[in-house]
Amino acid sequence: MRSSLDDTRVLSREEIIDRLDWAAKRRCHSSADEVLVQFSKGGLADPGLLGDVLQLLELLPDDDPILTGESNARR
Repeated sequence: MRSSLDDTRVLSREEIIDRLDWAAKRRCHSSADEVLVQFSKGGLADPGLLGDVLQLLELLPDDDPILTGESNARR
């Protein structure tokens, strides 16, 4: 059965972080925390490697600890 264009998938914070962590480990051989620190400092060698999952961070509130650097990804 073909899915409708109106189908929506809601991701929890945990699912977003899991996807970022999975992609970071497999594509960059780093944790999500390390990748985000490098990305925020402009030091990520090829941010396009994670473009699909970095876009998911837009779904998190601006004050989320993973975006503010206040804690590690799992908190």
